[in-house]
Amino acid sequence: MIRTKGHKPNMLRRDSMRRVSSIVLVIAALACASSAYADTSVIPDTPDLPWTNPSHESPLELLASRIASEIAQRPVRVYCDSQTEWDAGKQQLSAWGYVPWPRWSPSLVNWVDSSTQVHLAPIACEHLWRYAKATTKPTKCSASRTVTTTRKVTVRYRATVPVTVTRRVKVGGIWVKKRVTVKKVVWKTRTDVRTQTSTTELDPVPCYRPAVGQDVLVRSGDPAYRDYIGAVQALAHEAFHLVDLTAGKPAIIASSVLESRAECFGFQRIARVASELGAAEDDAASMALYYVESVYSLRQSSSPYWSAECRPGGALDLDPETPSWPTG
Repeated sequence: MIRTKGHKPNMLRRDSMRRVSSIVLVIAALACASSAYADTSVIPDTPDLPWTNPSHESPLELLASRIASEIAQRPVRVYCDSQTEWDAGKQQLSAWGYVPWPRWSPSLVNWVDSSTQVHLAPIACEHLWRYAKATTKPTKCSASRTVTTTRKVTVRYRATVPVTVTRRVKVGGIWVKKRVTVKKVVWKTRTDVRTQTSTTELDPVPCYRPAVGQDVLVRSGDPAYRDYIGAVQALAHEAFHLVDLTAGKPAIIASSVLESRAECFGFQRIARVASELGAAEDDAASMALYYVESVYSLRQSSSPYWSAECRPGGALDLDPETPSWPTG
């Protein structure tokens, strides 16, 4: 979301520009590692929430700033606002984040300044913070494989059978031979079919559309699954606002145009941002697919966040030459 024109650009923090260069240097050490990690922690696992850092240089904010800078193609800052800071910004229309509106020239119809800040709400930052420090991502679900096998076995068992024998019996005081039937216990064998079922726990798999066989049971995951993906989308969405709000570029004033562009561009980079936050490649792609199929597809055409050009091969397709939508 973009802060409306009624908000002045001088809300930029006084020290932001002085710190941009130092932040880029500090977070450069993370650049080589984050994209290579697969489902692992990329920030320290500490109990300190990101907005408790007085200088707003918590590990998550530094990492998020690098991610946003890569998208914006220039140094920018991501701030995790505390609830007090967020409420002070009066962002009632935004649940996840906003970008302050820069100055623009009505005569030239372009932006005079560049927006350099992204402000994320506590709900967004807390989910990003939990996600980035998790060694097994909360967008993964537990899974197990059940295998049933059958085999033939020979079983030896005891059976009682009738046997005819000759015995001497006394009839009318005289011993005589007589054929009689008696019961006898004998050992026999038979072939049985034995069925055995075994269950093996597997490594966690992506919760949405996992590429697993029919013999794999995927159990439900974190109930906040949608919110984790929403937080990733919020970071990417707001970062793409900074691309449009750059000095010298045409001043797009229509909120619907800005929001629909940022929304479409943002979810096309969910997979990349999730990878930077430590997600495995298959899970990162699964998250992007979930957002498109379960969130974006449900928006009405009248929504300012929706565009008919947000489709494979459309004007808002960031990677028209690649067949994988929306991961690029």
